Amino acid sequence: MLNKAKLPSFQNTIFFVTVWVFFSLNSAYFRVPFAEMLRWLLIGILVFLALLNSGCEVLKPPTMICVFLIATFPSVLLSVDVTESFVKFMSFIYVVWGLYVFFQSLETEEEMFHMLTLVMVVVLIFEFQSIIAIVTGFGYYNSSRATGITTNANTLGIYSDLSFAASIYFYIKSDKCKKWFFILTAILSIWTLFLSASRGAFLSFAVICVAFVFLRSNSVLRRFSVVGCSCFVLYLLFSGKLAFLDIPALDRLLEEGGFDRGDIWDVGLNLWRTYPVFGCGYSMSDLFNDPPGLQFHNSYLTILAETGVWGVVVLGGYSIFTFVSFVNIYAKNIENTHSFEVLLCILIMIS
Repeated sequence: MLNKAKLPSFQNTIFFVTVWVFFSLNSAYFRVPFAEMLRWLLIGILVFLALLNSGCEVLKPPTMICVFLIATFPSVLLSVDVTESFVKFMSFIYVVWGLYVFFQSLETEEEMFHMLTLVMVVVLIFEFQSIIAIVTGFGYYNSSRATGITTNANTLGIYSDLSFAASIYFYIKSDKCKKWFFILTAILSIWTLFLSASRGAFLSFAVICVAFVFLRSNSVLRRFSVVGCSCFVLYLLFSGKLAFLDIPALDRLLEEGGFDRGDIWDVGLNLWRTYPVFGCGYSMSDLFNDPPGLQFHNSYLTILAETGVWGVVVLGGYSIFTFVSFVNIYAKNIENTHSFEVLLCILIMIS
């Protein structure tokens, strides 16, 4: 039997490897061997460690699982492929519930925030790998948009957003000597974001910057200043006055049809019109995509097509409630030692 004195160190290692394996699923290079199978095994080990540490009381399901069940189970029952929908439905529950059980078993806030730090470490490691791939020349798609080590340019863009947030996190937490290093990682994250030319990631980055400055401002005057400056910058961006900056993502946004995906979105909307209330089935949109895997290039449209109006209302309402709760917690505890960790969660939700 595992010695309880050694349990924290062992569970840190398993959690780090788990995060690494899940990230590597989106890696075109350096993918962990048998990652598709390992992820299930590692979640099971984390649950086992949680039960060993805290007993069966941590098995109580989180609110998220209950909301997810209410939102998606009708679409599973009425799916165009009930078996596949049910398997993916249970897979999601297994991962989320398993991780929840693990986090519930942690005895202190410090342990929980240490796990967040481990996630941010993995994010930065993947950013460094993408930088190496870009610099050496094999991290590009069609020789124009960078993909880094990820499977597509948009994934690189979102990972760059996360890397930027992680850099801010470590910058605030580190001493003076290390701060320069995380300033550099933040700049490199912006660089890889621009090279990805991802429109969605570029907009997410802009919102993250505004949200960070807004929420870190302690006075009403400063917050009004942030809003005013943001509106002015938006005007400059979308009026074309900053086109000389030659930012690929911005150029793609400003071109005709820069905000839509044309035929891809039409397919998703037509699918929703066919199954308006409960959708075509949880995780079934791939059957209607051409090419498969794009999910209509829009997560919100994918949820609408797969779970219908019912799923969008339930999941959307819960997401908004959760986001507002995070903001309220941060506002009430802005001077708290761990207030920035809460802010980081808000930035990740935006991303």
